[in-house]
Amino acid sequence: MFTVLNFEAKKGKKLIGNKKIVCKTTQVREAQYYIITVITHNNKVNWKKIKKIAGDSTKYFLAPPNVVLPNGITRYDSTAYRQHVLFNTFIKAIEKCNPRNLSLGLLDADARYCNLLMGLLKRAATVTVFTLCKDAYEKSCDTAYRETGSAPMLTDDIYMLGRCTCVFSPTNFNTFNMAINEYLFGYSGFNLTGDDIELPSPFCSEIPKDIDQLDYAAALSERCYVNELNSLSAKFLRRQGKKISVLNLQCKISSLT
Repeated sequence: MFTVLNFEAKKGKKLIGNKKIVCKTTQVREAQYYIITVITHNNKVNWKKIKKIAGDSTKYFLAPPNVVLPNGITRYDSTAYRQHVLFNTFIKAIEKCNPRNLSLGLLDADARYCNLLMGLLKRAATVTVFTLCKDAYEKSCDTAYRETGSAPMLTDDIYMLGRCTCVFSPTNFNTFNMAINEYLFGYSGFNLTGDDIELPSPFCSEIPKDIDQLDYAAALSERCYVNELNSLSAKFLRRQGKKISVLNLQCKISSLT
């Protein structure tokens, strides 16, 4: 379960009693979550009462971005899911490429994304991984070789990624940017917002007011186990404020192979 926080401003006379905070359980197909509607007067919010109503769900709150949550209520962290959707989109962008001529790069300095390796090796002739923790990749490389007959090139020279057709960068690394590789997905490159995805029905018609779509999708996937959202990819990506369709990127990258 998770909780959506919704605010409605009330003008005029001061409200009394339980009408100030209303909690209801919402179900969209198999997913259940709470919606707490706070009817505010003069911007005053009874956070103590909200905590009591939410119970254990205070750790998983979806709230409008301009709302500052107090101690004891935690905004839902959708970082891992956003990276997952971005990786799905990266795979979508290269699916028209000729694998024999495709060279992929992974920027993973801390070796936190070894699990992505197999998915890259199955789709490319060569895979180059930049990491400062080569030892952590040993097991993944051995498994990959046994299952696919190939293994990545591990390097601590970040400029080696410049030779790749395109690069996935799930974490930030200050010395790497688009000057090294034009088709960089992740930090300093192509990225996504909640406006760049399209949720399937019926979830698309149930997105709570003022809640980021990616946050909503993350909570449904991770807290309500809506498995179909695990395969979600973006329709658009953004780079330096400019919006580009994934289909457009697909054509550009496939032309390189």
